[in-house]
Amino acid sequence: MITFDAFGEERATAELILDRVSQRLSQAAERPARFELCEEHDDAVYAAMGELEASVYPSDLAYKPREFREYVDDEESILLLLRVDGELAGYVFGYPEDPEGEGQIVEGADFFVDDGVVALEWEARGLGTLCSMAVFSLVGLLGFEVVGITTEERDAEGRELVKWYHGLGFED
Repeated sequence: MITFDAFGEERATAELILDRVSQRLSQAAERPARFELCEEHDDAVYAAMGELEASVYPSDLAYKPREFREYVDDEESILLLLRVDGELAGYVFGYPEDPEGEGQIVEGADFFVDDGVVALEWEARGLGTLCSMAVFSLVGLLGFEVVGITTEERDAEGRELVKWYHGLGFED
Protein backbone atom coordinates (compact mmCIF):
# COMPACT_ATOMS: atom_id res chain seq x y z
CA MET A 1 0.00 0.00 0.00
CA ILE A 2 1.27 3.46 -0.88
CA THR A 3 2.37 5.49 2.14
CA PHE A 4 3.58 9.07 2.39
CA ASP A 5 7.13 7.79 1.88
CA ALA A 6 6.21 6.94 -1.74
CA PHE A 7 5.85 10.66 -2.47
CA GLY A 8 9.55 11.26 -1.76
CA GLU A 9 10.39 14.94 -2.20
CA GLU A 10 6.68 15.63 -2.85
CA ARG A 11 5.62 14.35 0.58
CA ALA A 12 4.99 17.83 1.98
CA THR A 13 2.90 18.68 -1.09
CA ALA A 14 0.84 15.49 -0.65
CA GLU A 15 0.25 16.30 3.02
CA LEU A 16 -0.73 19.86 2.12
CA ILE A 17 -3.23 18.63 -0.50
CA LEU A 18 -4.90 16.41 2.08
CA ASP A 19 -4.92 19.15 4.72
CA ARG A 20 -6.47 21.67 2.33
CA VAL A 21 -9.10 19.29 1.01
CA SER A 22 -9.93 18.32 4.60
CA GLN A 23 -10.57 21.98 5.41
CA ARG A 24 -12.89 22.25 2.39
CA LEU A 25 -14.62 18.98 3.32
CA SER A 26 -15.25 20.29 6.84
CA GLN A 27 -16.84 23.41 5.39
CA ALA A 28 -19.00 21.42 2.97
CA ALA A 29 -20.09 18.92 5.64
CA GLU A 30 -20.45 21.62 8.30
CA ARG A 31 -18.69 19.15 10.60
CA PRO A 32 -15.10 18.08 11.21
CA ALA A 33 -13.98 16.04 8.20
CA ARG A 34 -10.67 14.50 7.09
CA PHE A 35 -9.52 12.91 3.86
CA GLU A 36 -6.54 10.81 4.83
CA LEU A 37 -4.06 8.47 3.26
CA CYS A 38 -4.58 5.12 4.93
CA GLU A 39 -1.12 3.81 5.72
CA GLU A 40 -2.29 1.02 8.01
CA HIS A 41 -5.45 -1.00 7.68
CA ASP A 42 -7.07 -3.99 9.26
CA ASP A 43 -10.23 -6.06 9.16
CA ALA A 44 -12.19 -3.30 10.91
CA VAL A 45 -11.40 -0.85 8.08
CA TYR A 46 -12.40 -3.45 5.46
CA ALA A 47 -15.62 -4.25 7.35
CA ALA A 48 -16.55 -0.56 7.54
CA MET A 49 -15.79 -0.16 3.83
CA GLY A 50 -17.95 -3.21 3.08
CA GLU A 51 -20.89 -1.79 5.05
CA LEU A 52 -20.60 1.55 3.29
CA GLU A 53 -20.30 -0.14 -0.11
CA ALA A 54 -23.40 -2.25 0.55
CA SER A 55 -25.38 0.84 1.49
CA VAL A 56 -24.59 2.56 -1.82
CA TYR A 57 -24.41 -0.19 -4.46
CA PRO A 58 -26.72 -3.08 -5.34
CA SER A 59 -25.58 -6.26 -3.59
CA ASP A 60 -24.42 -7.91 -6.81
CA LEU A 61 -22.02 -5.00 -7.49
CA ALA A 62 -20.80 -4.26 -3.95
CA TYR A 63 -17.30 -5.33 -2.94
CA LYS A 64 -17.00 -7.58 0.09
CA PRO A 65 -14.37 -6.99 2.82
CA ARG A 66 -12.19 -9.89 1.55
CA GLU A 67 -12.19 -8.33 -1.93
CA PHE A 68 -10.99 -5.00 -0.54
CA ARG A 69 -8.12 -6.84 1.15
CA GLU A 70 -7.16 -8.45 -2.17
CA TYR A 71 -6.91 -5.10 -3.97
CA VAL A 72 -5.77 -2.78 -1.22
CA ASP A 73 -3.04 -4.97 0.28
CA ASP A 74 -0.93 -4.63 -2.87
CA GLU A 75 2.11 -2.43 -2.25
CA GLU A 76 1.29 -0.22 -5.24
CA SER A 77 -2.34 0.46 -4.33
CA ILE A 78 -3.55 3.63 -2.66
CA LEU A 79 -6.40 3.89 -0.16
CA LEU A 80 -7.80 7.19 1.05
CA LEU A 81 -10.49 7.42 3.73
CA LEU A 82 -13.05 10.17 4.21
CA ARG A 83 -14.06 10.60 7.83
CA VAL A 84 -16.79 12.94 9.04
CA ASP A 85 -17.08 13.34 12.81
CA GLY A 86 -14.51 10.55 13.05
CA GLU A 87 -16.75 8.04 11.26
CA LEU A 88 -16.03 6.50 7.87
CA ALA A 89 -18.10 8.44 5.34
CA GLY A 90 -16.29 7.44 2.15
CA TYR A 91 -13.16 6.08 0.55
CA VAL A 92 -11.27 5.83 -2.71
CA PHE A 93 -8.82 3.16 -3.77
CA GLY A 94 -6.86 2.49 -6.91
CA TYR A 95 -3.67 1.07 -8.34
CA PRO A 96 -1.27 1.37 -11.29
CA GLU A 97 -2.03 -0.11 -14.70
CA ASP A 98 0.31 -0.91 -17.53
CA PRO A 99 -1.01 1.31 -20.36
CA GLU A 100 0.44 -1.10 -22.92
CA GLY A 101 -0.41 -4.32 -21.07
CA GLU A 102 -2.89 -7.04 -21.81
CA GLY A 103 -6.06 -7.10 -19.76
CA GLN A 104 -5.96 -3.37 -19.25
CA ILE A 105 -9.14 -2.13 -17.62
CA VAL A 106 -9.19 1.33 -19.25
CA GLU A 107 -7.31 1.84 -22.50
CA GLY A 108 -4.42 4.28 -22.20
CA ALA A 109 -4.65 4.70 -18.41
CA ASP A 110 -1.59 4.23 -16.24
CA PHE A 111 -3.60 4.41 -13.00
CA PHE A 112 -7.00 2.89 -12.30
CA VAL A 113 -9.36 4.22 -9.61
CA ASP A 114 -11.21 1.03 -8.82
CA ASP A 115 -13.76 2.30 -6.33
CA GLY A 116 -14.87 5.53 -4.74
CA VAL A 117 -17.82 5.85 -2.39
CA VAL A 118 -19.39 8.62 -0.34
CA ALA A 119 -22.16 7.70 2.10
CA LEU A 120 -25.62 8.60 0.85
CA GLU A 121 -26.21 10.86 3.84
CA TRP A 122 -23.37 13.09 2.58
CA GLU A 123 -24.34 13.20 -1.09
CA ALA A 124 -24.93 16.43 -3.02
CA ARG A 125 -22.56 18.48 -0.84
CA GLY A 126 -19.49 18.30 -3.06
CA LEU A 127 -17.60 15.81 -0.89
CA GLY A 128 -17.14 13.30 -3.73
CA THR A 129 -15.85 15.99 -6.06
CA LEU A 130 -13.38 17.29 -3.46
CA CYS A 131 -12.10 13.79 -2.72
CA SER A 132 -11.80 12.96 -6.42
CA MET A 133 -9.81 16.08 -7.19
CA ALA A 134 -7.45 15.32 -4.30
CA VAL A 135 -6.94 11.76 -5.57
CA PHE A 136 -6.13 13.01 -9.06
CA SER A 137 -3.59 15.46 -7.62
CA LEU A 138 -1.95 12.79 -5.44
CA VAL A 139 -1.77 10.28 -8.28
CA GLY A 140 -0.16 12.98 -10.43
CA LEU A 141 2.46 13.61 -7.73
CA LEU A 142 3.29 9.91 -7.89
CA GLY A 143 4.06 10.32 -11.59
CA PHE A 144 0.93 8.90 -13.18
CA GLU A 145 -0.52 10.76 -16.14
CA VAL A 146 -3.83 9.15 -17.14
CA VAL A 147 -6.41 8.05 -14.59
CA GLY A 148 -9.00 5.54 -15.71
CA ILE A 149 -12.31 4.56 -14.15
CA THR A 150 -15.26 2.35 -14.94
CA THR A 151 -18.73 3.01 -13.61
CA GLU A 152 -22.30 1.92 -13.76
CA GLU A 153 -24.75 4.18 -15.58
CA ARG A 154 -26.66 4.73 -12.31
CA ASP A 155 -26.26 3.67 -8.69
CA ALA A 156 -28.85 1.97 -6.47
CA GLU A 157 -30.49 5.34 -5.76
CA GLY A 158 -30.78 6.17 -9.46
CA ARG A 159 -28.09 8.87 -9.44
CA GLU A 160 -26.51 9.36 -12.88
CA LEU A 161 -22.91 8.38 -12.24
CA VAL A 162 -21.67 8.74 -15.82
CA LYS A 163 -22.94 12.32 -15.95
CA TRP A 164 -21.16 13.08 -12.66
CA TYR A 165 -17.85 11.66 -13.95
CA HIS A 166 -18.21 13.63 -17.19
CA GLY A 167 -18.39 16.72 -14.96
CA LEU A 168 -14.96 15.77 -13.57
CA GLY A 169 -13.52 15.66 -17.08
CA PHE A 170 -13.76 11.96 -17.86
CA GLU A 171 -14.75 10.83 -21.34
CA ASP A 172 -16.44 7.68 -22.60
